[in-house]
Amino acid sequence: MIFKAIGLDVFYEEKKAQIEHRIHSLAKQGYAAIYITEKAAALAEEAIDIYATETFPAIIPIPSSAGVLGIGM
Repeated sequence: MIFKAIGLDVFYEEKKAQIEHRIHSLAKQGYAAIYITEKAAALAEEAIDIYATETFPAIIPIPSSAGVLGIGM
């Protein structure tokens, strides 16, 4: 909830299809940056790869409260 406290939009998705749909939706809405947990990023690699060569959105994997997987910053 700390992210909401600093004014970021927060979404909770757990299934691959939901995560990928959310990424595409946020990209279409013009979000410049998407912070995504490493666990979610591992499930949505194909969707993330689509935007890897685009300027926006920047998709940034971050560790979750469950721990670090080593794919984020």
